[in-house]
Amino acid sequence: ESRVKLLQNLRRSFTEERLFMVYQPKIDLQTGTIAGFEALMRWRKDDGAYVPPLDFIPIAESSGLIVPLGEWALRTALVQAVMLQAMLGRPLPMAVNVSVVQFAHPGFMRMLDSALAYAGATADMLELEITESVAMQDICTVRAKLRELYDLGIRISIDDFGTGFSSLNYLEQLPVHALKIDKSFVDRLSDTPPDLRIP
Repeated sequence: ESRVKLLQNLRRSFTEERLFMVYQPKIDLQTGTIAGFEALMRWRKDDGAYVPPLDFIPIAESSGLIVPLGEWALRTALVQAVMLQAMLGRPLPMAVNVSVVQFAHPGFMRMLDSALAYAGATADMLELEITESVAMQDICTVRAKLRELYDLGIRISIDDFGTGFSSLNYLEQLPVHALKIDKSFVDRLSDTPPDLRIP
C-alpha cells in the first residue's frame, strides 16, 4: 500500500473513529503492583486487519495529521486516567507519547491545558514521553518548554534512549524525571563484548 493511500485511509479512519487507544500497565517490580499506564494508539482497518504504529505514525507526522491525532489521543487517555483513578482509588499516572511535530507546534501548551480541563484531570496524572529526537532539538527551546511542563507538575520521560546520538551529559541539562532505555540497546548488552563494559 502506497504512503499516499495509507494517509488517505488514515484520515478517513480518524474521521470515522476507527482509531482507538489501549492502556498498557506499568508494573513496579519490587511490589508487583500497578504503578501507572502507558496509552498506545491502535488502528484497525475496515477488513479487521491492524496497521502497525511503525507504519502509520511516521506518515501522520510527515503530513501534520499527528497534531489532531495527538490531541485526540491525549484527551482520550486523560479521560481514562480519571476513570482508572476513581476505580482503583489511587493516582496512577498515564503516559502519553509526544512526537517532534506535536512538541514543536505553537499551540502545544494551549492544547495540553485544554485536554487536562476537558478530562477534569490534574497535571500530576500525566506523564509525557518524548523521544531522543525531540530532546535533540534546539536545547534552549526544548529546555524552556520542558521546564514549563515540569513546573506544572507533569512527569517527563525520555523514550527510546540509546537509539539516537544524545549523551547523558546533554540529557542531564534537561528537566526530566526518567529515561526509558530502548530494548535494542538493552538486548545488545548481553551479546556484544564491548557493550559489557557498560555497568
